[in-house]
Amino acid sequence: MVCSLPLVSSRVSAQDRNQGKNNYLGVTLGQVFPKNLDSDERYPDRVSLSDVRLEGGLIFGIKMGHTPKRLSRMDTLAIAVEVEAFMIDGTDVESEYYYFHPFGSNVDLDADISIMALMLNVLLRDPYGQVHPYGGVGMGWTWFDMGDVKLAMQPGWEWPDMSTNVNRQGDLEDDAFAFQILLGTGIDLTQRLSVDLGYRYLRTEPKIEFSREGVDLDTKMTYKSHMITVGLTYAF
Repeated sequence: MVCSLPLVSSRVSAQDRNQGKNNYLGVTLGQVFPKNLDSDERYPDRVSLSDVRLEGGLIFGIKMGHTPKRLSRMDTLAIAVEVEAFMIDGTDVESEYYYFHPFGSNVDLDADISIMALMLNVLLRDPYGQVHPYGGVGMGWTWFDMGDVKLAMQPGWEWPDMSTNVNRQGDLEDDAFAFQILLGTGIDLTQRLSVDLGYRYLRTEPKIEFSREGVDLDTKMTYKSHMITVGLTYAF
């Protein structure tokens, strides 16, 4: 019992230092490692987009959160609720798929993907000491944009009635539900400023639609990505 007093005292001191600083603002930067853009749908006589390869990307986000004003002496974890907005940009689409027509030809797909997201995150974190491990989940909405879409047949082939092997589709857009898993650690630099090192997994399912002469594509795709992030958080 006596041996536990220093531990309790140190936790109470850490709690007292944090009183009045239960709100926070933060910024996040990171590298995105997207997986393939997948679809389970297959069309025997239409364009088939499946396992589209994605390369690279960056994430930039801002967040505003809240933790409880008071924690009991027995609490070892605190729940933080935060609203987060972020953007993923710079993801290149470079893939080859098969288009079924009387003779058949491989088709290259080139495009750029950007994603805007608004998420509500719930985190479980250790509020004591200088290092604060955390884990949590987030749910929200994404606005998915596949821009500058270009479908190019192999040289010598042409799209029907177009007299060219390149078919430009412009921007393909959709919005969809999304969820994410977050893990990381916050490290206090001062009583108000901390640095955050994190990992997240994001998943969303936008619907991709485009059409050309006699051939339509209307399919739900699955976007999945892993991200490594670093951020700064200011408590007030």
